[in-house]
Amino acid sequence: MRIFEVGFPDGPSIRAGLKGDEDFHRVEYPDVEEFLMDRRLDYYSDADAMIFFPQCKTFSLAALGHHWSKISDGHFEPKTDAAVLSLVMLKRFEKIIQNAEPKKWMLENPQGMISFFWELGELSKITHCQYGSERQKPTYIYSNFEWNPKPPCKRGSPCHVAAPRGSLTGTQKRKRKDRAKLPLELQQALVLAIENEANK
Repeated sequence: MRIFEVGFPDGPSIRAGLKGDEDFHRVEYPDVEEFLMDRRLDYYSDADAMIFFPQCKTFSLAALGHHWSKISDGHFEPKTDAAVLSLVMLKRFEKIIQNAEPKKWMLENPQGMISFFWELGELSKITHCQYGSERQKPTYIYSNFEWNPKPPCKRGSPCHVAAPRGSLTGTQKRKRKDRAKLPLELQQALVLAIENEANK
């Protein structure tokens, strides 16, 4: 199976969850600008499966007021150049999917503003603590197939460490590369979901 993963430095990956017999390719760009300059749509044409990890800093709920203006209920527009580039990035991901037509694809991003702008596939909501992490970290995963993720937990549940704003726990006090890292159990679950569906 030929799997392509598209992401950015210090971003998440499913590499550790691979079984070892996959034809795996990680395509990593230094930043969004470099990603948008790459026009090699045919590079992905023989992909059986793809997983996308958009840069998440502009889609974070913590960055809502800085990068986005609310124009009506459920509708936002970018107010920074970084937010504009993020929307172009999502359109680029859509174009790759439409051109490559992989059997299966997934797109992962922390719970946040991306839900207002990404329209392809089905949305699954998960929390990292259900996959062995001490953090709750609510996360969105979009896909063009149904899979069976573990149900997300609720805030205040004992399965994760409480992390109120400004605390030394949770995601906010971790190093950048550790903030985005997916729990091994979640990586394995994503790989299994992709492979099971792509082999049907």
